[in-house]
Amino acid sequence: PEDSRPDPAQLAALFTALGPWSSVDLWIRRADERWLAQITLVPFGAPGSGVDPEEARIATAIVDAVLAGVDDNGQAAYGELLARFPDSPRAPSYRARLGRAPAHHGAVAMIELSVLGALVVPLLGDTLEQARLAEAPGETEAALAAALSLREKTGSCGPLVGKAGPTPPLETPCYAGDGGKCRPLDAAGGPRDAAAGEYDAQLWTEDPIWSAIGWRPSGGHRYHYAIEAQESPTDGCRVVVRAYGDLDGDGVFSTYTREATVAADGSRRSPAMQVEQGDE
Repeated sequence: PEDSRPDPAQLAALFTALGPWSSVDLWIRRADERWLAQITLVPFGAPGSGVDPEEARIATAIVDAVLAGVDDNGQAAYGELLARFPDSPRAPSYRARLGRAPAHHGAVAMIELSVLGALVVPLLGDTLEQARLAEAPGETEAALAAALSLREKTGSCGPLVGKAGPTPPLETPCYAGDGGKCRPLDAAGGPRDAAAGEYDAQLWTEDPIWSAIGWRPSGGHRYHYAIEAQESPTDGCRVVVRAYGDLDGDGVFSTYTREATVAADGSRRSPAMQVEQGDE
């Protein structure tokens, strides 16, 4: 879509910024439910296979001069470097700096960056948004399943009765953490930065209910979780799991609620998940 295309001026600025570098590699990988873009830059002056040490030294000096604002933008120096090392594996880069690269090279570079900006970046944004929205529904479902599994194994609601959470406390700013996530740290992890969403992982193991069901969110998480269970002769065992999230730090929390009721005869009733302030 036209409104998703990168700004031509920004692309031109990007080419200018990358001018001193001989190669740029970019790849995307997924780690800990996050998509990470990694970039490798190799300057002209960096040593490498087939590159004469003297060539690397001269190239480094040229780059320094260009960055310092030499009048001809290093054109004369690059010409001398190309004449002295015509068979260098970096010769095509020198020719490009002199404006001698085939026209299609620049076009291909522009197309590749345009594709990255117009296709990959929006797609990456959509993927991150989907991951953000999927956490609370997925984790509340997992927590409720763990609680019901314990109820089935023990044949009793007893180990679940009571309340646990929200964990971590709502005062812990998950939105301020790396990737907008809270991170539970063990004692061996060193000092915790509460202002950056870090908290004691023992909150999950020391609470009797969390410990009993053996559940906690996997890795870093954007939401705070709570569980509550009660038992009555008429209604049976009712378990409620909630996720609270303030994803932008405005003090307004979205709430995702799942619940299930297990009757004395083992029959189960599970209404649809309830969402409040879901667009928070």
